[in-house]
Amino acid sequence: MAQVPYSGAPEVSPQFSPTPGVGISTPPAAFGEATAEATQRLGNTASQVGAELFDRAYAMQQLHVAAVANAGIADFQNKSLDSFIGYLNTEGKNAVDGYQPFVEGLDRHVLTSGAHSIPPSPSRCLTKRVANPGSEWQCRRRSMRGMRTRSM
Repeated sequence: MAQVPYSGAPEVSPQFSPTPGVGISTPPAAFGEATAEATQRLGNTASQVGAELFDRAYAMQQLHVAAVANAGIADFQNKSLDSFIGYLNTEGKNAVDGYQPFVEGLDRHVLTSGAHSIPPSPSRCLTKRVANPGSEWQCRRRSMRGMRTRSM
């Protein structure tokens, strides 16, 4: 009699084959992809233009503030020159007695030199610059910081 090989366990393993998915190939252009990308590019361009306009306006504002401050300084120098020359011509006790009125006159010139046209930050710098010539850079930095917060 013929013998058939028998092992008691299956020799073939099951194969996993998923159910095929339903795929519809549709181009994104059919749903407005090109329009959306064009709108996005337009928005990016508008944002860049706005940033450029703001930067230029801010630079023009800084230039204006510096020009007004320089005009105030020039006005102060012109007004105080006569009193300075007058003080230099004094001698002895007259020079000692005339020092306080000379300083008060300089303070008066600082307060009246272009005070109506100088914004608050540059006018503070004008006062500090006359009192302490080395403080010019700090005043510029401080005044620009003040102008930046007001413009936003």
